[in-house]
Amino acid sequence: MPEISIALITYNGEKYIREQLDSILNQTIQIFEIVICDDCSADSTRDILLEYAKKDLRIVLNFNERNLGFAKNIEKAIKLCKGEFIALADQDDIWEKEHLSILHSHIGDNLLACGDSLLVDEKNNSLDIRFGQMCKIDVNSLKNNNEHLLRLLIMINIFQGAAMMLNRKFADITLPLPNDIKHHDLWFPLCAMALNKFIYVPIVVIRHRRHSNNVTQNAKILSDSSFWYKKEYMANMQNLCLSESSKQIIEQANLFFINKMKLSKYHKMVSFWVKNYRILYATNSKSRFLIRFWKNIIVQPLRRFVEFSILRKL
Repeated sequence: MPEISIALITYNGEKYIREQLDSILNQTIQIFEIVICDDCSADSTRDILLEYAKKDLRIVLNFNERNLGFAKNIEKAIKLCKGEFIALADQDDIWEKEHLSILHSHIGDNLLACGDSLLVDEKNNSLDIRFGQMCKIDVNSLKNNNEHLLRLLIMINIFQGAAMMLNRKFADITLPLPNDIKHHDLWFPLCAMALNKFIYVPIVVIRHRRHSNNVTQNAKILSDSSFWYKKEYMANMQNLCLSESSKQIIEQANLFFINKMKLSKYHKMVSFWVKNYRILYATNSKSRFLIRFWKNIIVQPLRRFVEFSILRKL
C-alpha cells in the first residue's frame, strides 16, 4: 500500500490533462497511487485516462455514473485513496517536480500542509503572481494557527486546494463535506487551523493555470477590500473537537460581521479591525493598513450609501 495517494478529479479536461498527468508521473517521489474520478466527461478525457492507465498501473480510474459536481467528486476521490497522506490535484494545473517531496517533508504530525501556487496563462507562461502574495500579504508573518484562523475567517482565502496534502485522519474528520460547504479549499484549511494542525509552506508547488473554464475565481477580481461572511463554515466547524481558543476566535469572527451589519455597532467592528490589522492583513506596515482602512471603512460604505440613496429615488 503506497504511503501517498493523489486524488485527481476530471471533467471535460482533454485540453490540459496530459500535461498535468505527465507532471505528476515525473515527480521526484515515485511511490504513490493516482486515484482519478471522472465526472461524466463528454469530450475525449475518458480515452486519454484509459490510455495513461494502460501504461502505468499506479493509476486507478473511476468513471462516475452520474455527474456529482466539483465538491462531491473530490470527496469521492479522497475516500477512495488508500495512502496515509493524500495530495489533491486538479486537471488543468502543472505540478512542480518537487511537489510531493516538499509537502510530504513538511506535513509532519500536522493534518494539512499547503504550498504556494504560481499563476500561469493557458500556455503555461508565468503571470508573475503567487497566491501567497495575491493581496500583498505575508502569511509567514502570522505567528501561529490561531492567527491564521482569524485572518482566514474574515479575509479572503489564498490557499489553493490543489496545493494541499492531507493526513488520512484529517479526511476522516472533515468528510463528508457538509451540504452547505461549497469550497473544499476553504473548508480544509479552516478546520486544520481550528484544530491547530495546519502548516503553510511558502514554496511554489504548482503552476495554476488561469483560463475561461476555471471553477475558482479569476485572480483579477480577487480583492482584499471586501469581507466575506463565512457563516456556514463557522457553524459546521462547531462539530469538531475544538479548543477553547479556537471557539473564541470563531465567536469573535461571527461578532465582527454582526457588528458590521448593524449601524449602531459599526464602530465595534472598526475597533476590532484596527486592533487586529496586523493579523487580518498579515502585515506590519502601518501605511499599507491606513490605505486599506480608508478604502474599507470610509470609501466603500459611503459609495454603498450613495448607491442606495439613488435607488430609493428611482
